[in-house]
Formats: sequence, structure tokens, C-alpha cells
Amino acid sequence: MPMRSGWPAALLITLLMTCVKLTNAADATCKEVILTGPESYVPFVWFRKSDEQVLGAGVEIARRALAEHNISLKTERTFAWNRTLARARAGEIDILVALYKTDEREKTMEFIGPYANERTLVLTRAALDLDVRSLDDLKGLYGGAAQGDSRGDALEADMRSELNLIRAPHVRLLFAMLIAGRLDYMLLGESAGLYRDDIDVRAHPAMQRHILPEFEEGVYLAVSKRSACAAILSQILGGAVPRMIEDGTTKQLLEYYTQLFGSGQKKSAPGHDP
Repeated sequence: MPMRSGWPAALLITLLMTCVKLTNAADATCKEVILTGPESYVPFVWFRKSDEQVLGAGVEIARRALAEHNISLKTERTFAWNRTLARARAGEIDILVALYKTDEREKTMEFIGPYANERTLVLTRAALDLDVRSLDDLKGLYGGAAQGDSRGDALEADMRSELNLIRAPHVRLLFAMLIAGRLDYMLLGESAGLYRDDIDVRAHPAMQRHILPEFEEGVYLAVSKRSACAAILSQILGGAVPRMIEDGTTKQLLEYYTQLFGSGQKKSAPGHDP
């Protein structure tokens, strides 16, 4: 009987020791993690061609949080967002720094935030001279959105049931189709549409801009649940990001990177030495 009654305690000790070993092993291997986001999503993340750097508020938020634990970032440029999401689901990318939270994505990613909010932008052919205030104004027209891009669960459900649209692999392709008259409209995030180095939608004569104010979504960081460092990264970011939101750091970084975009200047983010 004494041996039998001692088994639960011994088993518990063994399990605890195993957990400690696994945590220490993971901590030892998580000295550098892979991070990326959409290619052109100012101020959250974008690829600056002048010096081939991936930068933005989301990148800096993650960098500061992980630097406190001596974890460095390896940033990667995104070419196709749908492919990037697939790599994150597979654990090939550890952190995504700018995306919406959806029920489907939560199956494979741990979300932290939101550290910003964003509305949905509708770009229409100027020749149509539309006044878009809701999805009802897009019915009967032919539209497009990027593969892998989500406008949030609520809007996506309405898009599937009420709109006639295609999914293209790149936002750039949608711009070309809209300008050529092959699309009547396209849907994308407000920031993804307004701040670009390939096209100025605010001044393009072939486009009109409209906002869907009732559809606003949070912008999050996300950790791949299949990342070898998932537990550590979720713990670190889950503690640091709320603190940065509370003390105003995230707001400061969002403002800074909005101003920096397009300037070509290589300045340090606020709070960091050059």
C-alpha cells in the first residue's frame, strides 16, 4: 500500500521535472525567431525597398518585447499573403505582426492585442461615380479582394452571401484590374490602401475612395501554435503588448511609422538610440 500511495506524488514530480526540462530546452533554442507580415501595410509593417528592410510599428513592438528576453528577430519579406499565412500555420513563421483575428485563424494562431483598429476601405472605378455607404451599394457590381485577406468574420460572411467578387493573389493585381475597368470595386484595409509606394489611391484619377464605418476590426500580433517557441512567445508578448498599449508606446510607434513612411530616412524608432 505505501508504494501504491506514493505513485501519484512520484509521478507528479516526474512530470514537473519533464516540464522544466522542456521549457529550458525551448528557451535555449528560441534565441532567434522569424517574423513577418503583409508586404505593404503601413504603419503596422511594410517592406522598404530603399534599404530592403521590413519595418513598422508591429515589428518594433515585437522587437522591444523580445529584446528584454535576449530573443532576436529575423524578418522576412512577404510576397503572397496567402502563402505567408500557410507557412505560419505550419510553424515555419513564428510571429505575424499585423492581421485580423478570425475564428478560423484562432485554430492555428495565438492572438495578442489588438494594438490598433482599422476600418475597411472600398475603392471603386471613378467612372461609376458611386456613393458607397454600405454593402448594399455594392450589390450587382463585380468586385475583388486579396487571397488570404480577411475583413473580419462579420464582413466576410456578408461578402460571401451578398457580393459578387473574386479573390486575387496580390493587391497589386486588383489595382491593375480596377484601373483597367475589369473590376467595379475592391475591398481592403484602410491602411493597406492609403499608404502605398506602388500607387497613390488618394490622387489616382481612376479611383474613388469610400469607408465602411460599421466594419472596424482590431489589428493583432499572432504567434503560430506550431512554432517551436509558441509557449514562450505567447507568454512574453501577452505580457508586454498590454503594457505598451497602457503606457502609450503603441500609439507613439503607430504615429512615428506613419510619418516615417515614404520619407526614405533611416531614423531610430522613438525611445531607441540611433
